[in-house]
This record gives sequence, C-alpha cells and structure tokens, in this order.
Amino acid sequence: MGSTSIFTIILIIAASVFSTLAADFIIPEDGNFLVDFSSGSPRVEMLSIHNPNETVQPMLSPEARKRPKLQVDKKKCYSDRRLNLKDYTRSLQMLDDLCAKSPLVPESSIWGYKVGSAYAYMCSYGGYAEHRECSPEELHYDLDYIDQECGSIVEAGWVHHRQIKKRYGRDLSTSKICKGVNL
Repeated sequence: MGSTSIFTIILIIAASVFSTLAADFIIPEDGNFLVDFSSGSPRVEMLSIHNPNETVQPMLSPEARKRPKLQVDKKKCYSDRRLNLKDYTRSLQMLDDLCAKSPLVPESSIWGYKVGSAYAYMCSYGGYAEHRECSPEELHYDLDYIDQECGSIVEAGWVHHRQIKKRYGRDLSTSKICKGVNL
C-alpha cells in the first residue's frame, strides 16, 4: 500500500470523527458543560450547575485585553439567530471566569457555558496540549471579531483557527455547535 493510500485512509477516518461533532446532544441545565466526542458518540457531562447569584471577576475592557496573534481561517455569522443579551452576557462572563484558570480541554470536545437560551463555547479539534487550553484572550478576541464581522453583539456566530485546531463561538442553546470542519 503506497503512502497516498495511507494518507487517504487517515483523511477518511479524521473526516468521520470530526463529522460526529455535528451530532445532536442536549445540555440538560444551565452551567459549565463538556461534550466529549472521542468515543464517536457525544457524551455530555455537566461540570458545574449555574448559580445565578455567583459573583465572578469582571471582564477586562477590550482596550485592556492582550490581543493574541491568531489567524482566522473561517468565520460564520447567523443573522437568523439572535441571542438574548442577558443570557449571552452571563454565559460569556461565566466562561471567561473559567477560562482564566486555563483548563486543558480534551481533544474532540466542546467546552462551554449555558445560561438560559445562550451558549458561549470553545471547540477543541485536537492539537498540542498548549493549544487546547481555553484562553480568555482568545475567547474575547474571537467574540469581538464576531461582533465586528456580524454587526451585532447578539448575533450567533463562530471563528475557527486551523493552526491551533480550535473554535470559539456563541449560539442559541437549541443549535448544533462545533460542526466538523476540513482541518
């Protein structure tokens, strides 16, 4: 079997694994969640339940944030999906607070925070360990990018970085997120 055949087989296997990221799953309640696709089927784990009275560190203003040097390979705006501003803002605040602890997100998984009708999330498509950390700087860079590109803070969307095999986004909690991409 030539190297081209092995490469083709690897691409087919990778495509099937990443296409499972579009599979249906339900986040049963508000809070921090992990959806693990490493076994092929989505396994949802609630890492913490949302406490509406919990206080978190205030997010830095856009001017005070460090700007990572990231190449945006793909972006998507969903003009037909408008987020509830209160739900989205709280989900972003909670995810920002959790990302500040730089957790390592498993390969082929979604890590995020749901409040009411909104998700703020990170998709991990693999890569080196240092690229699988949830970074507040990357999170805000990407969500600010979505604000500018999509024209609204409440429009759903995502930004994908092929080099670090990661995607950040926001969406309605009824939407499929982290669909497979051609890496």
